[in-house]
Amino acid sequence: MKTITSRQNPLVTEYRRLARRRHSAGGDILLDGVHLISEACAAGVPIRTAAVTRSALGRAEVADLMVRIGQRGGTVVGVSEDVLAAISPTEAPSGLVAIAEMTPQPLAAAMLRPPQLVFLLADVQDPGNTGAVVRSAEAAGATGVVCGGATADPFSWKALRGSMGSAFRLPVVSPADVEDAIAAARLQGS
Repeated sequence: MKTITSRQNPLVTEYRRLARRRHSAGGDILLDGVHLISEACAAGVPIRTAAVTRSALGRAEVADLMVRIGQRGGTVVGVSEDVLAAISPTEAPSGLVAIAEMTPQPLAAAMLRPPQLVFLLADVQDPGNTGAVVRSAEAAGATGVVCGGATADPFSWKALRGSMGSAFRLPVVSPADVEDAIAAARLQGS
C-alpha cells in the first residue's frame, strides 16, 4: 500500500477540493468515517480512493473494509495523521476518508415505485438538515427525495453524514426544479 506523507500530494488537493465543493450534480463525493464508507460499499457505490491511517487500519472492521474496497477496484492509500487532518473535513478525523462516484438520479427515479411517497425539499439550506430529511424519508418508507431551489447539496460530506447512508439506498434527485417535480408528481397521481 502506497503511503502519503506530504500535504502537497495531488490526492490531498483533490480531497480538500471535494470538502469545499458547494454543489454536485453527481460525480465524485467525499465520505468520512467507517460507517458511511461501509454503507456506500453495501449499496454498491463505487469507492475510487480510500485514505487510511495506520492506527485506523489496526481495527479489524477498517482492515476488512479496505480489503473490500480493493477487491472492487478501489485504491487504498496510507496517510500520516497530519495528512488525514488535512483531507478530512471534520474537526476530529476518524482515520478513514474516501472518494466515491455517485451517479446523478433523474426525476423519474424518485417516482418509479408505486405508490409514490416523495419528499420535496425546497430551500433547505443547512446540509445537516438536508441529510436528516433524507434519513427521515427512508425511515418513513419514501420512494425518493427531490431537492430543489436553494437546498443544500444532499451529496456534500456534511449532508451525507446526516443521512447516515440513506442517500445511497434511496433515489435522491438534485438539483431539481421544484415546479417540474410538482408537475411530475401530479402526472403520477401523487
